[in-house]
Amino acid sequence: MFLLAGLFLVELAVLAIAYQFFASIECQQTGWSAGCTLLRSLMGRAIVVLAASGLIAVAWPDALRRFLAEVAAAPRRTWPALLHFVGLVLMFIPILRGWGPELGAHFASALPYWLAGAALAMVGGLAWVAPGSAWHHLIAHNRYSVALVLVLAAILPDLAETVRPLWDWTALSSITFAAVEHLLNLISDEVYSDPALYQIGINSALGGIVVRIGQPCSGVEGFALITAFVALYGYLFRADLRFPRYWLVVLPLGLLASWILNVLRITALVWIGARVSPDLAVNGFHSYAGWFLFTLLTLAVIAVVQATPWLHRTNAIARPGLPMRRDPVAAQILPFIAMMLAGILTSTFLIEPALGYPLVAFVLIAALWFVWPALRQLPLSPDPLSLALGGVVGAAWVIFAPPATGTLNDSLATLGSLGFALWVAFRLLGTAVLVPVVEELFFRGYLLSRLDGPAPWRRWLALGITSATFALLHGRWFAAAAAGLVFGLLALRRGRVTDAIQAHMTANALIALVALARSDWTLI
Repeated sequence: MFLLAGLFLVELAVLAIAYQFFASIECQQTGWSAGCTLLRSLMGRAIVVLAASGLIAVAWPDALRRFLAEVAAAPRRTWPALLHFVGLVLMFIPILRGWGPELGAHFASALPYWLAGAALAMVGGLAWVAPGSAWHHLIAHNRYSVALVLVLAAILPDLAETVRPLWDWTALSSITFAAVEHLLNLISDEVYSDPALYQIGINSALGGIVVRIGQPCSGVEGFALITAFVALYGYLFRADLRFPRYWLVVLPLGLLASWILNVLRITALVWIGARVSPDLAVNGFHSYAGWFLFTLLTLAVIAVVQATPWLHRTNAIARPGLPMRRDPVAAQILPFIAMMLAGILTSTFLIEPALGYPLVAFVLIAALWFVWPALRQLPLSPDPLSLALGGVVGAAWVIFAPPATGTLNDSLATLGSLGFALWVAFRLLGTAVLVPVVEELFFRGYLLSRLDGPAPWRRWLALGITSATFALLHGRWFAAAAAGLVFGLLALRRGRVTDAIQAHMTANALIALVALARSDWTLI
């Protein structure tokens, strides 16, 4: 259940980034500004709901144990996963149809895909996690307190927006402006500031950037969010916390930490825009750094409060745990989630995400090491057919590759000889070994086995869905879908995901060697 929650969050993040970088839309030009803004807020809402769900799991362990028991006793069902992934594909259709660059003009046409896809993905996802009776018992716990907490978490961004006028944001902006200016002066001699207009930036030789610290950037929204979160935590743990010391200590420290993180965020935004890329600063860092930092702050608040006996009436706090290292399902899903999160981080902080591949490789190594006790149980023996078909897939990928485009090869030239050599080593390791293992464990090991069934139509439908979702991760959709179909057939032939892994490794190794020989890394 927890792994699926992580998977759903990654899916939402991928959707947000896809529409951030491959689509151009101004909500004011769509004729439905409120709805457009609501769609854009889904990422933030999901993060808040996820944080609230973690609090519920810790605050009401009895309800969680009953929920998990009902999930374990429920019969295995295929249709929820099928429904979920159909909805996910529908939400990608506006980009796949090429509407992205002018999405504002196609908003009315794209809206049905988004609404239908979101409804199917949500219903299917909830049913995939647990049957309806389990959900009813969970949300009805303690007189529907769980439902109340989740609803409040979903509308928390709206509450933060509503109470924003209650704060003296002008005074707060002045303090925030002064702090950002001080930090920028420590790292640059080219700082531009206009306190009257709350404008600050760096005029660098690379072009520079100037931002305005207005009401949204003053820290008011962060104050409202952390206040609501601390209040929510206090409500959930009201039987165990010591009042008023909780309010007198945790709330002021939370507000201070929120303000400090906001100052650091704005400073980093200006520095990235001036020294790296204004586009990266606006479309990547500015869009997601705030929610990343809020997530880290909420996790820090939970950790500090839970680990401080002085704030509790009892010293012992129940912490439910799950044995994940030996769980075969965790081994199939967890590395994939780690890979997607690493990709999101590199897309957020790097103008050329491929340059961050060593970080992705390190994350994959750590994730696979964590679940190694489960992976070592997989049957493994060389399969000539898998190796041969993998070679065919790799050769076809190279032969039908389009002409090289983009600036990756130019960006790699800036790394220097040693940096480039290290990057190549991690790229080869990740492409030929790590990525095939992670992707096959998830797509053919987990997803295909969940969707597969005894009827022929179920099997082909499972192959089609897994191949289509596999293709969404790759730029060449048709070629990737064909490769996914081959890998899926191999996995089903003997019921061994390791056959698909062998084929995928062979294909990727061949592609990586050709890319190395040609010095054309856009081929991968």
